[in-house]
Amino acid sequence: MCKTKRRLWSVKQGLVLGTDLYYVACGIRRSCLIDCMHMTSSMAETVLAALTNEFPAFEHVVAMSVDDNMFFVHRVHFVQAKLVDIAYGFTNLYVVDVNKTHVDEVPHRLSDSTVIMHFLQLVVRTLTEQSRPTIALPAVGTPSHTAVAGLFLNYPVIYSLDTNGTCGENTLAMQPLVVFELVLTSLRTGQSSSLLKYSLPQALLVKRGNHVGLLRAHLLVACPRKRADVVEVYPLSSWTVHVSYITLPLVAL
Repeated sequence: MCKTKRRLWSVKQGLVLGTDLYYVACGIRRSCLIDCMHMTSSMAETVLAALTNEFPAFEHVVAMSVDDNMFFVHRVHFVQAKLVDIAYGFTNLYVVDVNKTHVDEVPHRLSDSTVIMHFLQLVVRTLTEQSRPTIALPAVGTPSHTAVAGLFLNYPVIYSLDTNGTCGENTLAMQPLVVFELVLTSLRTGQSSSLLKYSLPQALLVKRGNHVGLLRAHLLVACPRKRADVVEVYPLSSWTVHVSYITLPLVAL
């Protein structure tokens, strides 16, 4: 007799999920991606209902599924941030084409981000018009998975990679990258959590001596950490931006 295989979450997965959702609910992060947990919309709705019953702040958290990806976003903070991106027409972001069409292809800024812009407008409109705790977005007309993840995770750098390409090969291999990471550290326990991490091809940096400093400042501003309830929850914490430079033989996206 064949038994149905149950999808169980490990203790480690549960801790990661709880921490990420807590950061979103209290405003430390605007969003998070739940990966490798086989979470369905019904599971997400059950989790949010249980959390909201105990902690009212979770009423602002929405689970949004796109294809096989499940994102949790803070409805208010996320919409506010994305309205800024729309108002600027993405000129405040780096939308980078990393498709490898020939052997000498290098990363370059995407010339036409219309598809990504239309998708973001759909996301914002859906969040403002629908009050449901779980929302499934149509797969038709969505940009690449990397672009979707970049938008939802509020990265200032969005990679566009056509998954129909050869094995998802991209142009980031052997390219010097600047990696920015925002880290929250408890001064009481010394425990650190990575809140936001992204990379940018070094060749795309504006030729200004202070550009790395500007991107560091952008990363700090990207986290709504100055809200009173966040300060109350984490009164003894430090917020640090780490900048590193790496070159890898293969970059997975």
